[in-house]
Formats: sequence, structure tokens, C-alpha cells
Amino acid sequence: MNTRDKLLRKAQRSKLPRDWNEYRRKRNFVKNELIRSKRSYFRTKLQENRFKPDSLWKTIKEIFPYKSLNYKASAKTFKIGEKLVNDKKTINEEFCKFFSSIALKLKETALPLTNFAWKFGKLRVNKAPRFRFQTVTEQDILKQLRKLKRKCATGLDNIPTCYLKDTAYVIAKPLTFIINLSLKTGMFPNDLKMARITPAYKSGAKDSFDNYRPISILPALSKIFEKCVHKQLMDHLENNHLISDRQFGVRRNHSTEQATAIFTDQIRKNMDKGQLTGAVFIDMSKAFDTISHASIINKLPSYGISGAEYQWLISYLLVENSKYLS
Repeated sequence: MNTRDKLLRKAQRSKLPRDWNEYRRKRNFVKNELIRSKRSYFRTKLQENRFKPDSLWKTIKEIFPYKSLNYKASAKTFKIGEKLVNDKKTINEEFCKFFSSIALKLKETALPLTNFAWKFGKLRVNKAPRFRFQTVTEQDILKQLRKLKRKCATGLDNIPTCYLKDTAYVIAKPLTFIINLSLKTGMFPNDLKMARITPAYKSGAKDSFDNYRPISILPALSKIFEKCVHKQLMDHLENNHLISDRQFGVRRNHSTEQATAIFTDQIRKNMDKGQLTGAVFIDMSKAFDTISHASIINKLPSYGISGAEYQWLISYLLVENSKYLS
């Protein structure tokens, strides 16, 4: 590359065709060498990280860079009714109204389908064993603190995850006490349910609220609470076979690839028997937002969840002073 640059300067000074041709040959050689080197480098990285999903995807994104969402790339002027508004406070309040009401509107349009899904998916067991929270140890909390990612966004508590990781040995003991007290009393701290909401532009007209989705950033400490309860609850559901064998999403040792394999295998079996296979695929818009908290709460006793455990999950799902059947 240094030789290429020297030849360029020489050609610019002399302006002779011979010097320009020599520069171009060296320039093309360098370009080809860079391409070969990059290919070799990425091929080696892909081979080394083939069993490490996080590193593998990071390498793939490095090979095929994409333009990430610019969360701040929103318009300065928005259309509210028939007027164009540029007042930040008014726009923020309108975003708040839009994001808080969109789920209710979707629930109204999808009510027949969601009611059918909840009715069809009713748990069919005689009596599930009683679920009880186990005392969380200091080592458990220390392990979860170490797993936090340093570059996560900061919530409303303004405590960066790097601070929590660096002070893990100091805060693990008091945090363990707080979490165990929360589980014992059946109360999830309301401050840990408050999220920092950032509108992220999707596509279409930038002055329309419909073309934005909310990005919610919760305090990092809430993740520690969630992971402790998630592990205990999932162990209870798995060990007592309370989850359908046909549920593959968001489940340990299960994946959508398994669901696809079972589905295609069933089609092949039917083909061998000379039978046809019919399938119905349902994709609900904003499915997570339309889940009825009341329906979840009403199903908890069927899974053996009662007492302080039942109260804790209600406290986790519902914000203080909110209506129970919302």
C-alpha cells in the first residue's frame, strides 16, 4: 500500500502514461490482495465461532453490515388531527396516548380470536402440585450480575449495567435480601416496572404516529428479579409436565426448528398413506401487547400457583392502581 501511494504521487508529478499505468497495476494488485485477505479472515472467524451463536452472528453482521434503526430519526413535526405540531411536550404526550391505547384497540379487533385461543389452550390437568418460591442464594445473584451485558441501555434509575457488574461482590448480599423479601411478601417493586420509552421509526411517513414502535428500557435490576423467578417457575412447569409437548417457542432445549421438523415429518407420513394435510397459520399483530393479563392471572391456580407466589405474579403484571381486569 505504501508503494501504491508512492507511485500515485510520482504519476501526479510526472503526468506520464507510463507512471500512471504502473500505479494502476499496483492499485489493482493491492485491491485484490485486500479482498483475498478479508475472505480468509472471515472464513477463519466463521469456522472458529460455528458453535458460538452470539459470536457467529456478530461476524455475519460484520461481513454483511446493515443500516441499523436510528431511534432518534423521528420527524420534528407531527400531524395531530388536522394540524401539524412541532412542540416537543405535545408530541411526547401524543406518543404516550398512542402507545398506551394501541393495545386496547387491537384487543377489541382480535377479541374473538384471542378468546378462542385461551379457551382452546385451557390446561387439562386434575391438580397441579403446589408451586413455592425457593430462597435465592447470594451465589445465584452474583451469577446473574456477572451475566449482565455492559453495553445495555440504562433505564429510569440511571444505573448502568457496567456499575452493577463492577460492584457485584458488594451489592450481591443486600440485593439477595431484597429479592427474597420481595418473593416472601408477594410484592414486585413498582419502580422496577417503570420503563424509558423511545419511539423507533419503522417505515412510511415520519410525521405519522402509526409508523413508530415503542422501545421500552427497564432498569437492569428488574432483570435480576425476573431471571430468579423465571428459573424457578420454568423448573416447576417442566418437572411437572405442565407445558404442552407441542410448545417450542421461548423454551429451554426447544426451538422452532423442532416444530418445523415435526410438522414436515407429519406431512410426509400422511403422503405415504395417500392422505392430504391441512394447516392453519395464524399471525396476530402485536400478539404480546394483546395478551390479557386477567386471563393469565385466572389460569395461575391451574398450575399450582397460589399464596405469596400468586400475589407476586399479580404484582409483577399489574401496575399499582391499575384495574385488575384490564
